[in-house]
Amino acid sequence: MPFVRFTREKLDGFRHRYLGDDLFRTWVETLTRLELKGDLNPVEIWNEAELLRVRLSELPEHRDTEIHFFMKELKDRYSTFQDGEKMTERCEAEATATALCVMTVLFSQLCDAGEDVENHPHKAMCRALAKVITNPAYREYPDKLIKAFTRVRQDNEGNKIVLPVTDYMQIENSLERMDEVARGEIEAMVKDVLEQTKGMRALCRIEWDAYESIWRAICAESGMMELLNNVEPRNNAWGKNLKMVCNVLGLMKDMHIDGDSKKDTLIEDNVTKISNAIEGKPHRDYIAKCKDFGGSNCVFTKKQCERIESIISVQSGMAL
Repeated sequence: MPFVRFTREKLDGFRHRYLGDDLFRTWVETLTRLELKGDLNPVEIWNEAELLRVRLSELPEHRDTEIHFFMKELKDRYSTFQDGEKMTERCEAEATATALCVMTVLFSQLCDAGEDVENHPHKAMCRALAKVITNPAYREYPDKLIKAFTRVRQDNEGNKIVLPVTDYMQIENSLERMDEVARGEIEAMVKDVLEQTKGMRALCRIEWDAYESIWRAICAESGMMELLNNVEPRNNAWGKNLKMVCNVLGLMKDMHIDGDSKKDTLIEDNVTKISNAIEGKPHRDYIAKCKDFGGSNCVFTKKQCERIESIISVQSGMAL
């Protein structure tokens, strides 16, 4: 399956999401030089590393072993670039270089969690990554990338760059790494969703502030703003993804406070009442069949659904 290049709109959106991240900004100069040579741009590279990091975070064990499968998967993925209708075939050396770049950025993210090598929280994963990217067959390309990255010692104002210790595997609130533009877009979307679902206030069994926090965290999740901006069902009066909103509420109606089945659900578990409380008179099946993966009533994949449930659990104060 080819790598689909970011549209201008998607590129702008993700750039603003990453610009508040110190490590990303430090990588930009090096990654921009690679882009000029025909590789992916800095935002696409960083996003690809983020996808791998999230994949690792979802594994309960053997994360270091999983890393050894990454290179072949990435090389296959980067052997073809799709930009709109244009398909560009790439040679093995080009696909390998892109894969190594993504893996090296991921390596820098994981290493950023601590300076003490022996007590590093992700020592096993860092060692596994190091073994993969230092394969002699790659002609020290990752080492050259790291050296280019570490040569960036000052920002564009002449200030010394001091990267804070950041455990990327523990990051829950990505809002902290966004710039003002991205945060402003998220707040506007949250306000819009709250207005669309204001009738839910009477059906909430959690505080309205917690309900608002759930939506803010969902909007901050990678890819969710893009999904919310998709108009589903078509021509609905809201002009955004009403189906997704209903799916989320469907998940909330089935989740219990503190994860205890003996306690109330987060919102009243009456599909008709929920449907009537949302502006736009949405189809009840979007709520009732919120886990109909691959069907017409659900916008989420199984993994996305599990991630949304995790966000709801955290933001509602439920025990995980």
